[in-house]
Amino acid sequence: MRVVCELVALPRVPGGALATLTKRGPGPGASHGDGQAASTLSFRGSVEHVLRDLAAVTALSTSLPAGNFEQSIERALGWVRDAVDAEAAELFLADRRGGDMLLTAYRGPFPTAFAQITRFHPGEGFPGLVMSRGEPLLTNNLPEDPRYLRTRVKQKGFRSYVCVPLMGPKGPVGSLNIASRRPDFDVGRAQRLLTWASGPLCASVEAGLAVAGETVGVVAGETLQGGKEGLDSLLGSVLRQLMAVGKASRGALLLYDRELGGLVRKVAEGESPAIGCPEVKLGRPDECPALASGQGLALYGPRHAWPRPCQDMRGAGKTVYCVPLIGGGQAVGVALLGYGEHNPSPPTAYLAPLLKLAGRGACAIGQEWARARKGRATLAAPVAAQQDHGPERVPGGGAHPSATGEAAGPSGHLFLEVRCFGGFELYRRGRLVTPDMFQRRAALSLLKILLIYGGRRIHRDVLAEHLWPEADPRAAANRLYVVVHTLRHMVEPRQGNKLWQYVRREGDYYHFNLDASCWIDIMEFRSHLRLAERLHQRKELAGAIRAYETAAGLYRGDLLEDEPYSQWCLQEREHLRETCLEALQRLANLHLERGGPERSAQHFRHALRLDPLREEAHRGLMRALWVAGRRDEALREYEVCRDTLRRELDVGPLPDTERLHALIRNNASP
Repeated sequence: MRVVCELVALPRVPGGALATLTKRGPGPGASHGDGQAASTLSFRGSVEHVLRDLAAVTALSTSLPAGNFEQSIERALGWVRDAVDAEAAELFLADRRGGDMLLTAYRGPFPTAFAQITRFHPGEGFPGLVMSRGEPLLTNNLPEDPRYLRTRVKQKGFRSYVCVPLMGPKGPVGSLNIASRRPDFDVGRAQRLLTWASGPLCASVEAGLAVAGETVGVVAGETLQGGKEGLDSLLGSVLRQLMAVGKASRGALLLYDRELGGLVRKVAEGESPAIGCPEVKLGRPDECPALASGQGLALYGPRHAWPRPCQDMRGAGKTVYCVPLIGGGQAVGVALLGYGEHNPSPPTAYLAPLLKLAGRGACAIGQEWARARKGRATLAAPVAAQQDHGPERVPGGGAHPSATGEAAGPSGHLFLEVRCFGGFELYRRGRLVTPDMFQRRAALSLLKILLIYGGRRIHRDVLAEHLWPEADPRAAANRLYVVVHTLRHMVEPRQGNKLWQYVRREGDYYHFNLDASCWIDIMEFRSHLRLAERLHQRKELAGAIRAYETAAGLYRGDLLEDEPYSQWCLQEREHLRETCLEALQRLANLHLERGGPERSAQHFRHALRLDPLREEAHRGLMRALWVAGRRDEALREYEVCRDTLRRELDVGPLPDTERLHALIRNNASP
């Protein structure tokens, strides 16, 4: 007896396919090959049962959502449990690098028992054996089967288990499994149905992962701008995509460079930006278990059961994913995803898809980091020739390395690079110096204070007052001496010869030497603004626009956002924010005057992100959108302006804003 199935695609609406199942006898045209094909699965029960199962698989095949692997898994596991009348169904996906099988989804009772082991190595347990052999495994005597390693499942009374591989173009990519406690459970029929369902499920899961991977690729392509800003934008975009796929509440992405020997970038998102890998942050990335093995880790349960290097992780929550970023065979860093109250279930639910997406993101990050390193030599290039300061100056105010005799680091790195906009970052020969590396946190605060003063001398009593406002002056002076010594140990290139390059003392006064080999973003910001203003006054508008845009690009956020309550930086923070807003206003107006309304709108939006209550920027954005032919958006921007002012200040728009709104509403010419 043979069953012939014919599928005919239906139109896009309602979509799906029409399946026609025909029962035929072994006529004279039946070949030996047909008989072999029919015998590959042992059909038990009547032909009607087989037809019913085929119809069920057809329904599943046409109902799996394209491009959404999570919904596909959810629907498939529910279908499997109903179709074979099993109590539990689970899906394992393979870690593409190590070949381990990771528990990705589970539906049924006793989830803790099935999560007793969430990772199986090739050849280990039912999922590992299926991964290595590429063939189904089944048993109806689970308690006595030594191949099944989850003892808690056996203790719950499960008797039957079926494990069927999901076959991709290059071999198994996972497995679809069911378990039952019924003594009369038909494992043969279950194997048949799971085998039939594995094909469409595998295709749907692979398509969903490919769509998510393409999203990461698109984000990477859109953010490749070159330099620091392009790299930071890319790192942040990749991290946000990984967090979205993994449904994480917090995350960090740590980029490191083997040649430099440590951490070179860190971006953070979400509730707790303090999350971080201790070994990577302390300059020992090779001791990070995820990076050393090249495999993803799901850390959950009691901390003492975590790998030893991970037990001191801060800001992590109860569950953490450590996802190595490996592209082109090279490890470029690690992404850390943390969870608050809603932890993944099972604990490794998102790890396999994250590892696949991380590979694509790592390739883009590796390319952009190589580009950024190549361009880093420009930090040491004498840009100040444009500024009439002489050929041996750099934009940040520091001397060219050759002027001090201090060689630049690898790939053109200056000895010290400091970023004060947004979160504070200190780089020593290109390597990120994290707060954990400071033996005394007051030393880090002292460095920030010296930098805020911009090279001006500060009396030791003033420094002590900033650092310890309620301490006894004599005791504070002694503590300051110790803190200065700690800071010098972190930032000075030479120790013990008293020839301090950066942290200088003159009597009772201290200052940061801006003539040393250094790059400081706030100095660079001010320098480019001065250049822009001079060029603007000389009507050299193209050069002025470039200088303004360079300055605006350095403003990653308000000054020292990690010091929100420190009084010593509040005034300078407000001054620099206002300075940046004025620069963005000039820049946006220049673009608008020169026929670039789209670029003008971008800069007005940047200004509004810094100050949503700046009505002048709202009005400028309305005009730029109007000139660009986006009248509806311009009218909506008026509504945003009006509602924001009413909500925050309980006032209405100014007459100039109302007049502009009336012109746009009446569709007058810009």
